[in-house]
Amino acid sequence: MFNIITILIISQPSIPYYEINDFSNPTIASSNIEYACWNPAAINDIESLSFAGSVAYTNGNFDISSIFDEDLHYKTSEFLPEFLGIVFPLNEKISLGFSFSIPYKYSDTSSWFPIQYPPTEDSVKLGSALRFYAFNPIVSYKIKENLTIGINPGILVKKNNEYAEYNSPDSSKREWNGTYFGAEPNLGVQYQLNETSRIDLSIKKGFLQGTETWPGEEYSVKEILPLIVSLGTQINMSPQFTINNAVEFIHRQGINFYVDGEKVELGKIRNVFRIHLGGEYKIKSKYALRLGIYSNPNHIEKIFLIGGIGAEFGRLKINLAASSSRFSPTGFAFNEKETNNFHLSIVY
Repeated sequence: MFNIITILIISQPSIPYYEINDFSNPTIASSNIEYACWNPAAINDIESLSFAGSVAYTNGNFDISSIFDEDLHYKTSEFLPEFLGIVFPLNEKISLGFSFSIPYKYSDTSSWFPIQYPPTEDSVKLGSALRFYAFNPIVSYKIKENLTIGINPGILVKKNNEYAEYNSPDSSKREWNGTYFGAEPNLGVQYQLNETSRIDLSIKKGFLQGTETWPGEEYSVKEILPLIVSLGTQINMSPQFTINNAVEFIHRQGINFYVDGEKVELGKIRNVFRIHLGGEYKIKSKYALRLGIYSNPNHIEKIFLIGGIGAEFGRLKINLAASSSRFSPTGFAFNEKETNNFHLSIVY
C-alpha cells in the first residue's frame, strides 16, 4: 500500500501558480481608479476627488485524473472585497491616490478520497487558500500634455493556508500556514497619441520574505516574484464606442524561492502571455455595455469571455461584470475546468 497524499503532493506543479485577480485588467476595469492598479499613471485623468470600491464572487471546479474509478474533484467558491481606492488631484500635473486590493489569489477544496491504495474506509480532504493583500500609495505626474508617468511601491502581505482533514478512527486535521511581507513596485507610463488613442505601459517586479509553519516546524522563506511587463492601447472609435487591448508578459522563469537561505529547485517553468481585448458601447452617455475576452494562463490555459453593464447617476457610477471560462487540458492531468467570476463596482 502507498500513501495517496504523497503522490498528490509530488505530482502538483513545483511552484505556486497564483490566480491573477482581474478587477483592474483593461477589459473589466470600469474606472481609472481601478485601472491604476494595472498602470499607476492612469489616475492623472481624474479631475476631482474620487472614490471606488468593488467586490467579487468566484466559483469553479475541476477534476484531476486518479488511479481510482472516479476522478478527484476540486471546487472553488469565495466572496471577496477586491478593491477600495481614493484619488485626489493636487494640481494639473500631480495626482495622488491610495488603494487596498487583492492582486493575486488562489483557493480550492477537494472531495473526500482514500488515503491509501488499495483503498480502505479511511479518507482525506485537501484544501488550500492563498491571498496577496496590496497597499498601493500612488503618485502620477504629467510631464507634458500627452505624457504621464506614475509609480506605486505596492506594499504586499501574503497569507496562505493548506490543510489535510482526515476521516478515520483518529480523525484529525493537519495545517500548514505562511505569512510573508514584501513589495511589488509598479512603474507606469501613459502616452496620448492623439485625441482618440493612447498607449499604456507598466513594469513591475517584487519580492516577499516570511515564514512557513508546518506541524512542529518553522522555516524562513524568501520569494522572488516574476517580472510583469504590460502594454495596452485604448482607441475611441466614436463618441459611443471604445476598444481596449492589452498584452502582458509574465517572466515566470525569474521566480526564485529560498528556504532557510538555500535556493529551491523549482523544476520546469514557462513564461506566459496574457491577452486582453474588449469594447465598450455607451447608450445616451449614461449607460454602457461591455464585451471582451482575455486569457489568464495558470498551469493550464484559460480563456475568459466577459460581459458587463454600467450606469451613471450624476457622479455615481455602478458597474457589473461577469466572466466565465471552460477549457481543455494542456499537458497536465486536468479533465475539465470551469470558472465563473462576478464583479460589482461603485465609483463616485
